[in-house]
Amino acid sequence: MPTITLPIRLVTDLGAPPEPIRRIHHARTALWLQNDRGDFAECKRAVIDTGSSYTQISATLARSLNIPFPAENSVLNQTTAAGGRAVRVHDGELRVRFPPLPDHTFRLYCLFVEELPPSVPVLIGLHDTLELFRLTFDGRPAPAAPVGQITLETV
Repeated sequence: MPTITLPIRLVTDLGAPPEPIRRIHHARTALWLQNDRGDFAECKRAVIDTGSSYTQISATLARSLNIPFPAENSVLNQTTAAGGRAVRVHDGELRVRFPPLPDHTFRLYCLFVEELPPSVPVLIGLHDTLELFRLTFDGRPAPAAPVGQITLETV
């Protein structure tokens, strides 16, 4: 089965007092996102976010890359590590390719979020991901992965 193995990185968010210090483990990757012409545009920053239910992208970023999504939107009460807020979202799909698997296109249910700035990485959440991949976490340190790695194996 085709697989992708990514190092898990540790980021420490010191937060502004009186916020607590948070240690965040995540795996970053590049993606190719399919646009309205069927071509794939490179997205250099995506995060496999096992704490997020949904895959999410900035609506502004999607528009700049000509990624189609429905005009209809709704308000979603979103809870994150930073707290809760209401955001406007467009429910749609992303078609993505991972550079290690260039011949495989994956369909991910996605929230196109108006309030996310385009500088925020694409978040690959668990909603469809668990149907597409078997996720394996290995916490053993390695030179390229000091806090371990995550492997995504196609199912």
